[in-house]
Amino acid sequence: MSSSESSTVGGVQGSLLKLHSFLGDTETRNAALICHDIIGDLGQECMVTKSENELAFQTSLLFAKEEGILTFLRKSLASEMLQDARVDILNLLATFLQKMADYVKGWEKNYAVELKDTCLVVYTKDKAAKSRGPALELLIKVLYLTKDSSVAQDFKIGDMFNKFYGELCQKNRIPDTGKLSYQTVFPWKKSSCCLLQMLQH
Repeated sequence: MSSSESSTVGGVQGSLLKLHSFLGDTETRNAALICHDIIGDLGQECMVTKSENELAFQTSLLFAKEEGILTFLRKSLASEMLQDARVDILNLLATFLQKMADYVKGWEKNYAVELKDTCLVVYTKDKAAKSRGPALELLIKVLYLTKDSSVAQDFKIGDMFNKFYGELCQKNRIPDTGKLSYQTVFPWKKSSCCLLQMLQH
């Protein structure tokens, strides 16, 4: 392992281990603020310019199965205290996603489906609007960046469309006619509307 890789392990992995230590912790005061600072450090580490090899290595740490950032997102859903941390992470991922797509070859085959699934889990299980909005925004970016990839076949687009279309119709008592002027009918749900438009194409 090179010295730069060792530094990456310490930075990214160290921040992730700190985050995971707050799962199930109901006693630490100011946990939300501490997590905010940790995620800020993680974001700085992720966005520092690196070679493609270093970035690919960093990405593998970030999305590690056991102690990666998506695992933290899912597990943190049981804690209302970590709600702000989820928002911070979703925003970080939305920023990092473009860099990953530009420089990490094969990212969509390794991470896109899990990213999509995690966005849907957060949207479904976290009832706070402040988390659901960023989850949808991230999902839209994942779909956009993979629209020309073969991995899109694994996204179950039809199921996603039915889920969001049905939810919007139910909440707004709109008859399910199969056609919908999204921005007119749902001006307060622009992310959902944008997602539905993408899923129709």
